Amino acid sequence: MPIKSLIFDLDGTAIPNQLDGMPSQTVIAAVQKAKNYCQVAVATGRPYEMTKNIADALEIEDFCIINGGAGIYSRKLADYVHQQEIDRDTLAELVARLQNFSNHEIADNKDLNRIVLGKYQAREAVSLTCVFSASEEEAPQIIELAQKIPGLTAHRVSSWLAGTYDIHITHQLATKKHAMQKLLDLIQVEPSQVMVVGDGGNDLPLFELAGLKVAMGNADSKLKEHADWIAPSIDEDGLATAIEKFILQK
Repeated sequence: MPIKSLIFDLDGTAIPNQLDGMPSQTVIAAVQKAKNYCQVAVATGRPYEMTKNIADALEIEDFCIINGGAGIYSRKLADYVHQQEIDRDTLAELVARLQNFSNHEIADNKDLNRIVLGKYQAREAVSLTCVFSASEEEAPQIIELAQKIPGLTAHRVSSWLAGTYDIHITHQLATKKHAMQKLLDLIQVEPSQVMVVGDGGNDLPLFELAGLKVAMGNADSKLKEHADWIAPSIDEDGLATAIEKFILQK
């Protein structure tokens, strides 16, 4: 079945896993060609403020799944077409449960400035909160504590600090899978006609729904286990290779 929609992650997939990462010219060229054959969207844990310049470089024409799946932003409308938030009381409970990790920094999509978790105060509902730079041992502990709170889910992604992980925490109904389903309803495409490409734990929900699942060579081992095909790494422009193989069919 022909691919009618391409949805891919940013950090570690389309761009190097760093704050100022940008797509290579090879990846930009491949995405541009793919737009002649299918609808193209990004799906990232970043808020839109940190996604816009990358979407501009890739010339994404409309939809961006952001905040780990908690929002869908339409570039055509310059507005959100979907948002799912964590209420203030639930956020306060999360912070209280994570006090053993109070030395870690935390931020949310309403305030991108990092603050030590021990000083963080829940002021309003947010779509995404992120605990930064957890160790291999700490990451599953933080995820377990977050997911014990009704209505929350959490995923591990590679941090910009090498050797550590960031924990993205969203509403239980705000994974990339939920956002992808809402996006496909908007563009009237069947899940079986979608190719997704990712590298992190928060891309696993995309894999649950897509017809064709591609993991980057640098991807989390669990993601690779669920992939239909493993692309070269980000350093080898693996996203471009995947586009050429399955969409451009070179």
